[in-house]
Amino acid sequence: MTRDRVGYGLWLLSLVILVPGLTLPLMTITGTIERQTLVEAGQNAVLDSQSLAPMIKAMVTTVVDNLSFDGSITVYDKTRSILGTVADLWRSGHGLVAVLIVTFSVVVPAMKAVLILLSIGFRHHPHKARALRTNALLSKWSMADVYVMATLVAYLAVSASAHGQGQ
Repeated sequence: MTRDRVGYGLWLLSLVILVPGLTLPLMTITGTIERQTLVEAGQNAVLDSQSLAPMIKAMVTTVVDNLSFDGSITVYDKTRSILGTVADLWRSGHGLVAVLIVTFSVVVPAMKAVLILLSIGFRHHPHKARALRTNALLSKWSMADVYVMATLVAYLAVSASAHGQGQ
């Protein structure tokens, strides 16, 4: 009887941990730009403009050359949970990645939880062995969600780096 209580308690604890794991922030992506870079980009836009008089361009160059700005400005700041990331991926047309994350972060853990509950409930039932075998097969995929999320973060980092370099 004590063993069953421990089993149910651990099962409940795993669900309690799963819910915040899916809904609390997983990652924060922040994009910044140096203020001086922003001023120089504005200066280059003015200098490249064909519609401005040369005198105005010279004035802008004189003023901007004497300006110095320190620090940076946050231009992008987004915090996402696993479920929020899945929703964003789905909306942006990355359905395969969204499905992979849902499969390995939601479906597999939920199936394992149900199978464990069934194995606890089927104390001397023939289905207990089947539930435990299926759970053992699913356990091989337990870390796949970590791999998928790591791949997603790497993809975002490479994309942000390429975008920041103007490629």
